[in-house]
Amino acid sequence: MIVVYDEGAQGASQLGGGQIARIALLAALDRSLFRPILLTSSDGELAAAARAAGVEVVVRDINARCPRVRRRDLARRPLALAQTAWAVLGAGRRLAVVLGDLRADVLHPNENLSRTVALLSRAWRRVPTVIHIDNEWNQGPADVVMRALFLRGFDRLIGVSNRVIEAADPAGRFRRKIVLIPTGIDPARFVGHGRDAVRRDLGFAPKDFAIVTVGRLEALKGQGFGIDAVARLRRDHGIRARYVLIGEGPDRDTLAAQAGGFGEDVRFLGQRNDVPRLLAGMDVLLHPSMTEAHPLVVVEGLLAGLPVVATDVGGTAEILERGRFGRLVPVGDSQAMADALAELAALSPADRARLVGSGRAHAVAIHALAGSVRLTEAVYRDLAGRS
Repeated sequence: MIVVYDEGAQGASQLGGGQIARIALLAALDRSLFRPILLTSSDGELAAAARAAGVEVVVRDINARCPRVRRRDLARRPLALAQTAWAVLGAGRRLAVVLGDLRADVLHPNENLSRTVALLSRAWRRVPTVIHIDNEWNQGPADVVMRALFLRGFDRLIGVSNRVIEAADPAGRFRRKIVLIPTGIDPARFVGHGRDAVRRDLGFAPKDFAIVTVGRLEALKGQGFGIDAVARLRRDHGIRARYVLIGEGPDRDTLAAQAGGFGEDVRFLGQRNDVPRLLAGMDVLLHPSMTEAHPLVVVEGLLAGLPVVATDVGGTAEILERGRFGRLVPVGDSQAMADALAELAALSPADRARLVGSGRAHAVAIHALAGSVRLTEAVYRDLAGRS
């Protein structure tokens, strides 16, 4: 039995890129070899998405009582830090009990809160454990501590890009534990969607230059720089773009206030389950994130046939091959984003077709779901043999 334990994006039973990727993995596992289960504390958005994908879900109150405090706030609130530590310790004990009840062969915690709970659970029950390195573990003191604990505490680690592996293990001391497996996506999800229908639904004219950003609405995802880039695109290049933001998060009101002067030229669509269809109606994917490991949305943009402008973070340069399949810009540089967007807007139809055609072929070759699943199954088989 493979148990993916996940408390959801930001520990709030919500869907993020990591949750979507793990659900796709569980749904594609060979059922003759594995019984996959998603274990979570709340019967919310994450559980519903897993069930819709045909994945068995077990809901147990492991960590629902843990206070939700942002990492950046913990240092300023010592009492919250102590309360969180105590709650996570109790969650580790409860997780150990549940793993015993389920007779788990392999535990695969997903997202950092779940990984911390899983690490503590090993004091009571040692189940072979694998985690994904899907964050840049070099962004501050908390990452240094987390990196040391995770590298030592877990049996195997799956790095989603060479860059995150190097950030996680700069001295190479733990490479025997780490395997490179780029996260897989089903290319078929991005085929057969009509551009014109999407644009009609959004009220866009055929010649409108439509830019899309997909991601949780929070500061680290950089949508504020995207809005500023759209303003600079109009001011410096004379291009009136339509900017679509897909996703929800704590900074929605702040971003909406920033975009207040744009009217319907900046649209907030909220959380959507039809992202492949929406991408088909766009002209460019903009990914302005300040930190990433291996952003799947950039791969999705390539699969959807979109040119991509993305910040040079994590494994993004590997996905775009240093700009061969899109444009890389510095983190937080909205002027560079605007200039890159203008460059893509000026592409001839033939040049655009060559760019998106080669980008999609590259994404299919490297990130096809089937290959990623087979490699991950090999890791599961190895770990299950130890249990």
